[in-house]
Amino acid sequence: MARIPEEEVRRLARLARIELEDEEVARLAPQLADVLAHVERMNRVDTSNVEATSHGLQQAGGLRQDEPRSSLTLEESLGNAGSVEDGYVVAPRVLSEALPAADAPDASGPLNGGSRAE
Repeated sequence: MARIPEEEVRRLARLARIELEDEEVARLAPQLADVLAHVERMNRVDTSNVEATSHGLQQAGGLRQDEPRSSLTLEESLGNAGSVEDGYVVAPRVLSEALPAADAPDASGPLNGGSRAE
């Protein structure tokens, strides 16, 4: 089994935006090496006589032709709705007012390398 340097584990963690403690890096390095060794063993399997597939099971007829057909009327569609107004389902309000700008997610949040203002 090839050894994976801890710095390589840290680099992969940074790319995946995962924070790891030193003990996690030490534990994950040999696990990653095991995974890579298994992939290498699978790469050595001769698959030259195996037909390429996109799915492990034979599937046929999964899609139908896209043809116009009759549908529910508006009344039938809204028949089980608790409350209807002007052809729309009326649902209870979830938020009492719009979110303040400070609480709204933005593209510079923690997952994108930024931090949220508190």
